[in-house]
Amino acid sequence: MSLVKGVNLSPSEQRLKAFLVRSKPCQSEPIAKKSYDQAYDIVMDLGEILESDNDFVKYDGVKVMFKRVSEFRESEQTHHCRMTNSDTSSCDKTVPVLKVVK
Repeated sequence: MSLVKGVNLSPSEQRLKAFLVRSKPCQSEPIAKKSYDQAYDIVMDLGEILESDNDFVKYDGVKVMFKRVSEFRESEQTHHCRMTNSDTSSCDKTVPVLKVVK
């Protein structure tokens, strides 16, 4: 992070700084209330599952929570992509998500 805020940089450091600033995720957008509530629900449900005494319930619950988190992340990334495409001046494109196909 000191490179991004540094001064008296060499040309190679300036190119690296430009790359880091360009690829840094956009933090100017506030988190939507709907997204916050959905993430909060996922975390609270996961906490309830982990409090269970039955290991099979924990195992199955964590698998279900993982699917919910994956869907949430995917929906947020597509939402962020739509926001980025409509206003490209504030942020660069998001990093594409690659999936493993077996």
